[in-house]
Amino acid sequence: MKCVVSIGSNAVDAASAVDAALKFLQSILSGMSKSDIYSTPALGNGHGVYFNAVACGYSDRSADELNRLFKEYERLHGRDERARHSGIVPVDLDLVVFGTQILRQSDFDRDYFRIGYSQLSQVSDQG
Repeated sequence: MKCVVSIGSNAVDAASAVDAALKFLQSILSGMSKSDIYSTPALGNGHGVYFNAVACGYSDRSADELNRLFKEYERLHGRDERARHSGIVPVDLDLVVFGTQILRQSDFDRDYFRIGYSQLSQVSDQG
């Protein structure tokens, strides 16, 4: 099944956190392509600048299983209650598209996703 994942972080080492998450995704998604890592301003009352990327690949796992893997990865990399209360996002992985279904419409519509998704669309249109 085709999977499109949004990755973000606003931690001190955000670009490194996003890069590490992309490497993790490459280990579980076959045929993965990825956008560049780019920055976007925080939304609403968010803190600082976010570094983001979008990855697209394929998996035989269910959406629920992928989401469990993503949330476990987040926890292992510091996304806990203390981080939530401080407004720091060490890493955020969200399964936005699964197959032909948009699972997270609000993410799909936001610039922090659309920038990377657009890069992936341009690459697939050229290839």
